[in-house]
Amino acid sequence: MRSITKTVRISCDPKAAFDFLSNLANWPSWAVANVRSTTPTSDPDWWDMVTVHAAARLRMRASARYGILDHDYVDPQAGWTVPARVIPNAARNS
Repeated sequence: MRSITKTVRISCDPKAAFDFLSNLANWPSWAVANVRSTTPTSDPDWWDMVTVHAAARLRMRASARYGILDHDYVDPQAGWTVPARVIPNAARNS
């Protein structure tokens, strides 16, 4: 298996970033390269989603206390877990 680490700097309060990113209803507005839509299901843990490739399911396993945004992705061909974190950056003095 291969691993990729990506870092994105967001100029806002870490709590605001966490709140926005942990809400799966917001994903189509920021994950525009892959996610076309998200819809809650009768199972409160899982959401249906439409991606550029196929229909899939998505589950968020978030912890605001630790900034954890781990999520599970499952489509008809594969599934994986994506570990993700919101980590505050120290303010820079320039």
